[in-house]
Amino acid sequence: YKLVLKSIVWEGLVEGLKSGTIDLIIAGMSPTEERKMSIDFTSPYCTTTHVIVSSKNSKYASATKFSDLAGAKDIGQAGTIYNELAGQVVSKSSGCTQLTPAESVPLIINTIKTGVADITVLEEPVAIGICTADSSLTYFRLSEQFDVSEEDKIVSIGVRKVDTKLRDKVNESLSKISEATRKELMIKAIENQPSGE
Repeated sequence: YKLVLKSIVWEGLVEGLKSGTIDLIIAGMSPTEERKMSIDFTSPYCTTTHVIVSSKNSKYASATKFSDLAGAKDIGQAGTIYNELAGQVVSKSSGCTQLTPAESVPLIINTIKTGVADITVLEEPVAIGICTADSSLTYFRLSEQFDVSEEDKIVSIGVRKVDTKLRDKVNESLSKISEATRKELMIKAIENQPSGE
């Protein structure tokens, strides 16, 4: 196979896969039951943790529990678990407000950098990449847990339901990559990701 990368908005990924615009979704997608109704997935290639991102100089940057985020303006990404988790922050933090979700992570980060939003919830590998690329931002874990199902913690590659041979080939390749190597590859991918759109 010759690898060709395409940038598609999150909401267009499943349709792009189904229409044949792309052959695989490798974009941090969890194999939820709802998504499994329209596309297939490979075996998981990683398990993720969700963290909070803010400006380094934000009063929220030292938060350790949900109550420390009281009064924060929280923003998520439309159509993703990030927006659902932003809602959890709001429900668990007094006076925290949830802003209209942004269409992409770069737009979310822009709202934080411009002061429109104070915080967002992202997967840790995404947060590491963003904070590595922009030293004015930081990420942190809370001592309290988000309510996240196991299916939303795992990340797999999306495949068309009819492409069972491709799915099996990807699974075969994934089975040959150790957990340690997967972590190394994720770090390299984070270091090489573009900082913008």
